[in-house]
Amino acid sequence: MLVFLPIQIWLSNELEAVVGPLGSLIRNVDEMTILALLPLSFFEIFKGRWMASCNFLIIIFSVVAVFLTGLISGLENNNSMLVTFLGVFDYVKNFLPLFIYAAFFKDITLKELTMIINTILITTMFLGFVCVIQESWAFISTQILHIPWTFMGYWRFGIYRTPSLMNHPNSVGLYFLFVLTLYMYTAKKLAFIPMGLIFTGIIFSISRIAYGGFMLISALQSKGKRWLLIIVISMFTVLTILTLGMKKEVKKLAIENKEVFRIYAATKSLEIWMDHPLVGRGPGMYGGVISFTFDSPVYQEYHFEPQWYLFMSSFKSLDQFWPQLFAEMGGLGAITFFGLIMSIVAAFIKSRRNIESVAVKGLFSALLIITFFIFIYTLGSGLNNTAFLYSYAAFAGIALGYREIKEIDDNIYDIPCNMAVET
Repeated sequence: MLVFLPIQIWLSNELEAVVGPLGSLIRNVDEMTILALLPLSFFEIFKGRWMASCNFLIIIFSVVAVFLTGLISGLENNNSMLVTFLGVFDYVKNFLPLFIYAAFFKDITLKELTMIINTILITTMFLGFVCVIQESWAFISTQILHIPWTFMGYWRFGIYRTPSLMNHPNSVGLYFLFVLTLYMYTAKKLAFIPMGLIFTGIIFSISRIAYGGFMLISALQSKGKRWLLIIVISMFTVLTILTLGMKKEVKKLAIENKEVFRIYAATKSLEIWMDHPLVGRGPGMYGGVISFTFDSPVYQEYHFEPQWYLFMSSFKSLDQFWPQLFAEMGGLGAITFFGLIMSIVAAFIKSRRNIESVAVKGLFSALLIITFFIFIYTLGSGLNNTAFLYSYAAFAGIALGYREIKEIDDNIYDIPCNMAVET
C-alpha cells in the first residue's frame, strides 16, 4: 500500500480512461482498506493490553471527539446522516492508518523497519528520476523544439513544476519532503544518489512548503555537514525570489479577476461560521468532495457566485482546511481536530522519551517535524494529499506500536527496554 499510494491517482486516471469502474475502484482503495481493517486493528490493540496504553487511548478519544462533534453538527442542522458520516470521515480518514499499522506491525524488528524505509526510499528515487525526465523533456520541447505545451498551469517562473506520477507538483513536494525527513533522521550516513534525486524532486515541484521544510530539516541536520548549509543558503535565496515573484503574480491576478477565489471562498466560510459558530453547518456540506457528490444546498443558501462554484467544482475542494473546518464543524470542531493533532504530538514525545533504540528515536524525531509541516500546510491548503498523510500515519502507527526485542545478527544489535505494559 505504501508503495502504491504515490501512483494511485495517476494509475486511477489512466485506467479510468480505458476501464472506468476499475479506475474508480483504485481511486478509493485506500478508504476501503481503512474501513475493512480498522475494526480488526482495534480488536488487536485491546486484545494486547500492553497496547491499550495512555498513548493510544488519548488518540482514540481525540478521533471519537471529532466524530461526535461532526455527528452533533449534522443532527443540529438536520443533515443527512450519510453525508454527515462521509464528511467527518473525510477529515480523519488519513489519520486512521495509525491504528492499523500499530496493531499489525507491533512485532516488527529494526531490520524489518529498515527494509520498509528503504523500500519507500527506492520508490521515491524512481519518482525523482521521472521528475528529471519530465523536466528535461519540458526544457527540450519548449526551448529547443518549440513545441507548445497544454499544461501551462504547471509552469512557474520559467520552470516546469513536475508532477512525476503523483498527479500534482504539490503532492510531489510534500511526499518527497516526508521521505527526506525520514531518511535524514534514520540513516547513519546519507548517500549521494538518494539525496540527489529527492532534492531534485523537491526543487522541480516549486512548492514553497517543501522548500521551507527542506531548509528547516537541513539546518537541524547540518552539524558536521557544510554542504547542507550551502544548500540551505541557496534555497533561502531562491525561496525569497519565488515569494516576491509570487506576490507580484497574485497582485496581478487580483487586479485582473477583481476577486481571487481563495479570498472569496474564505469570506463565504466566515459568513457560514458566523451563522453557525459552535458546530458549523455540518460536515460534508461545504468545500469538500462530499458537498459536490451530494449536491449540497449550502452554495445556494449563501449565494455562491456561479463562476467560483464552477471553478471549485472542477477540483472539488475549497483548498483551505481551516476555513472549511470552521464552516462545516464550527469552533468546537476546530478545537477537537486541533486536539487530535496535539494528542499525536504528545504520544510521539512520550514514546520517544521511553524508548532506547536510536533508530526508533530518530523515527519519532522525524514524525514530530513532519507533524509540524502538516499543521503549517493546513494554514494554506487542504488535507487532500493521501500519499503523504497516509504514509505519515502508517509510520506513526509503526513507531507507536513498536515493541523492542533483542535481536542479534550480522547487522543489528538492539537493547530491549521495558516499554510494554505487563500482561
